[in-house]
Amino acid sequence: MSHLKRLRAPRTWNLSRKAGTFITRPSPGPHPLRRSLPLLVILRDVLGKVQSAREGKKILRAKGILIDGAAAHDLRQPIGLFDVVSIPSLNEYYRLLFDGKGRLQLVSIPSEEQAVKVCRIMRKQVIRGGKIQVTLHDGRTLLTDNAPNVGDSVVLALPGGTLTKVLKLMPNTPLYVVEGKRRGSQGAMQQFKGARVMYEDAQHRVIETLKEYVMAVGETKPLVTITGEITNETKRSEKSDAED
Repeated sequence: MSHLKRLRAPRTWNLSRKAGTFITRPSPGPHPLRRSLPLLVILRDVLGKVQSAREGKKILRAKGILIDGAAAHDLRQPIGLFDVVSIPSLNEYYRLLFDGKGRLQLVSIPSEEQAVKVCRIMRKQVIRGGKIQVTLHDGRTLLTDNAPNVGDSVVLALPGGTLTKVLKLMPNTPLYVVEGKRRGSQGAMQQFKGARVMYEDAQHRVIETLKEYVMAVGETKPLVTITGEITNETKRSEKSDAED
């Protein structure tokens, strides 16, 4: 199915539930439904750049939208956590993240960040030749000579996706929460506690959560922008929800 009912859309989708019956469903991809938005929803409902799918297709045919530095071709393409959406003609660049309430939002980023992406390592295995292959949260696979651990993060250079740095969860490492009731929050790693981690948030509270719920986003400070203002369209959606 290419659509789903708005009322059944994930709660991470910050959209008005009563603005219509259906909304576009993203194509199958590496990102789970709750952690991704279809490109059409981003262009039409979040950014307000198009009014219809027809207008969106015209922009894609002109290669006017880049996802992680590559031209987008499908309006149903799932845009997932930490993906970069670029509109070069308008000099606008965004990264998909969670807001303080655990809902997906686009955060405006400076132009130099469009070529940088941080991904979490989900799996690793040894393949023929003794090479280590890692699978990232966005579905990419990379070959590496060093031995990063599952749960570590990597910094990629876009659009090629070349690995430039490995970020390990260590004391004082800045981290970002990607799952659980605190998703979207950030803080500084404190210590491991079995399969859990302790981190200090922006309010200097020490919080405990599962290790699989967090990812490193830098060494001493975040390498990418992970906070920002909610887009105006999203604010309008919030107002519509309150009025409905």
